[in-house]
Amino acid sequence: MRINFLDEKYDGLEDCNISLVERILDEYDCSLYDLINLCGGIPGEYIDNFSLIATPNTSCSIDITIKTDQYWVNRGINFESKYIFNNNMRVYDEGNFLGTQLFLNQITSAKGKNFNMLRVFAAGMPGQTLYTGYYKWSRVGYFLDKDSQAEFKQWAMIRGIKEKSLHEYVKDDSNYVRWQFDGFYWSGYFQLNDDSSNMQYLREYLNRKGIEYKI
Repeated sequence: MRINFLDEKYDGLEDCNISLVERILDEYDCSLYDLINLCGGIPGEYIDNFSLIATPNTSCSIDITIKTDQYWVNRGINFESKYIFNNNMRVYDEGNFLGTQLFLNQITSAKGKNFNMLRVFAAGMPGQTLYTGYYKWSRVGYFLDKDSQAEFKQWAMIRGIKEKSLHEYVKDDSNYVRWQFDGFYWSGYFQLNDDSSNMQYLREYLNRKGIEYKI
């Protein structure tokens, strides 16, 4: 299954501003091509109006915003700690698999560059449609961080729910729908080593969805 079209698009990319972070990229052997892939690549053949702005946060970390005609993302990359922070993402026309493709591209590239972990802020809440990460990212292998896990434990106890974690709870389709209408935004993490529990849950998710992609 092909989900990254950066090779065809790369030579035509013009609106990419990395002048402020060139020293950091050089120090950590990261090209513009690598940087785009660490943010999710280009997950569709017909994505246009690509722009990228990168600014430094520290001597070893940068902030990247990518905008296209079909989605925008904001990432924070720490080259020293080997973490990528998925701060924000919005896909304008949902249901076309772009979000999952961005995620899979990112995992493949991050592993290739020896990153250890992805972190996410899964935005949104019931009753609004601008951000849907709080339920859409719940099934792909992310685990809640300490504070969000404590909040989920309280949420589950009040409702008499037996599952101890969100990723276990939403494996059931009816529970996933309930979380969509009764859940909350959260922060979480995804460990990138091949034998991590996060990778196991992601592989199970891809199998359930009939998505043929090796990670």
